[in-house]
Amino acid sequence: MTPKHRGTPWYWTFFAACLISTAAHSETTTAPFDHFQAPFHPGATFGGFGGGDCKVSRTPVIFIHGRQDTASDWMKSTDNQPSLYQQFITAGYNPCELFGITYIPDAGRKSLEYNPLQPDTFTLLHQFIERVRLFTHASQVDLVGYDIGAVAALATLEYSGSWDEVRRMVNIAGPLRGLPNCTTQQDASQGQNVCAAQSLDNAFHFGLYPSEDSLDGYNEWTSDSGLKSLRAMAQNHPMVSFYTLSAGTNDELLCPSRQSSCADSATFAPANNVMAQLEWQDKGVNHQTLKSAATASVIKMLTTHCKGTDCAASAYPVVAGRP
Repeated sequence: MTPKHRGTPWYWTFFAACLISTAAHSETTTAPFDHFQAPFHPGATFGGFGGGDCKVSRTPVIFIHGRQDTASDWMKSTDNQPSLYQQFITAGYNPCELFGITYIPDAGRKSLEYNPLQPDTFTLLHQFIERVRLFTHASQVDLVGYDIGAVAALATLEYSGSWDEVRRMVNIAGPLRGLPNCTTQQDASQGQNVCAAQSLDNAFHFGLYPSEDSLDGYNEWTSDSGLKSLRAMAQNHPMVSFYTLSAGTNDELLCPSRQSSCADSATFAPANNVMAQLEWQDKGVNHQTLKSAATASVIKMLTTHCKGTDCAASAYPVVAGRP
């Protein structure tokens, strides 16, 4: 028995239009992004970066991209500042301490029905984590996930039971409570798209439909409590340090209503190991721009013992995230 699945959210339609307009150009002029450097062997991926012949002295960092991105997006500069990757290098990281994986195939990024939140994705990500640990001789890694990448990272650790392999987890605008607009969709497909509820056949195949009590919208992952609750992950895994960076009511995907009721969509439930949950108050910082704006704070979260607003390292005003 499976729950009914939800139709396509409005913003995937918007993204699809953007993708269709550039698809022919990208397919004919670019190759899969692959900057893996020997002797690192990444295993099966759809591209990414990392490796090289240098000394590893820090906890390695693995970057997990969003639904419409690839690993290359972590290396893209903006008009105002260098890329996140370059900022990590400037902060003292070596190339062999920074890794990114493209875990969504090209066809999946262009499909409105493709949902990466499934066992194949979690297996792929866990194998990559294992390859990084083997290459760096590190017992633990740090994970930085953006958008659905934060959800995929958390689900991967739950699926593989490898929480002891992670030191710190940074969540950038991850939809921990699901996507509000998914509740407005009609039952348009039996496919497991990103707005689906949790499959009753396999708990590790789920979408971002906000949790309901009924079987039609049953979703452990987006509920407020439980062993698989994304929001309660910190409470359930006290040995990992958790951090959140959020755009609050300015996040056009996680808080489309711009009302305070959805401002905490990206935050973990309170726990002693939730070290900082920062919410940007600048209206120029939204879901799409947060990753770039927050880079300095991400570096501070991974390289210091900061807590709360002390983790802020930006000119943008921030407040402590809501519980």
